[in-house]
Amino acid sequence: ISESPNSLNSEILETIGDAQSLVVHSSANTVDEQTSGQETPNRTIRVEDALREAGGSNTYQYRVLLMLSLQFTTLSFLCISTPFLYLPPQFVLKSDPDQLCPEELRCTDACEMITTNMKNSLSVEFGIMCHTSFYLSLQGSIFFAGGSLSVLLISALVDRYGRRKPLYFTLLLTSIFAIASSYATSIEMFMILFGVVGVFSIPFIGLCYVLLGESGDRKFGGKATGYINSCWGLAEILFVLIAYKFGDWRFLTRWIIGIPMFVSTFGFLWILNPPKYLYSRKKYNEARDAIIKIAKVNRRKVNTFSFHIDNEESVSYTHLTLPTIYSV
Repeated sequence: ISESPNSLNSEILETIGDAQSLVVHSSANTVDEQTSGQETPNRTIRVEDALREAGGSNTYQYRVLLMLSLQFTTLSFLCISTPFLYLPPQFVLKSDPDQLCPEELRCTDACEMITTNMKNSLSVEFGIMCHTSFYLSLQGSIFFAGGSLSVLLISALVDRYGRRKPLYFTLLLTSIFAIASSYATSIEMFMILFGVVGVFSIPFIGLCYVLLGESGDRKFGGKATGYINSCWGLAEILFVLIAYKFGDWRFLTRWIIGIPMFVSTFGFLWILNPPKYLYSRKKYNEARDAIIKIAKVNRRKVNTFSFHIDNEESVSYTHLTLPTIYSV
């Protein structure tokens, strides 16, 4: 009662101020609690960025490159083999056995065939010489013509059913028919079987570049293309040396081309359908799984992300840990 009205009013104002501060602080805490209970929105990235984060030029990509390089080596053997499989025998002049017979006189009575140290080629075993020498050019035409026509069909299958399985069965059938051709009992049988080899092998060569380009980033694609082309050229040189050393056409088609190619098909057990292909086909779950498997092989961590999809809603994915053979 003894206090003045001014001092009483100041105490009332201080009390009201403290109450307001308490209310504001409580409201701030409530907002913070509500905000902390909400998840931060996921990143939205393109499939190329997700693949780069998983390792766009790393262990998995070089595993793909190694497998395709081995397959390219056997395919290079196959494509260059025809002239060596049909290697003609040598002829000498009857009048001078030390002198080789000119090509225009080989089919005349002035020349005779050398039988010592003769390579067992198709020309020798089945008598492909003189009036039947056109079989050599006919074989090459059948081989490449069949492959050129089958490119359209096999390319459509690869676009529809993925890269991995069609390429696997294409290479598998190539190796099987190559091995079968080494057991041919006539030149006609060999030409048919070897023509089927061309039907499956030629499309595979071009589609390998597609698989390489989709399995990694642009940097890897450029290096891998140069490397695999180098393997092709070196394989051609190697086959020339092997062909002149052994020469037997059955040995070449079976043990140098067919069987190594068949063994190389098992490399597809460690190759995935590329995430870029799966994304383009709107198989977003499979693309996510492929990126996770690639990240495990490359020992990378892929955090929560969303695929950026043009003109559509983003599709959100979270990093998962899955037991898989690709982590070996």
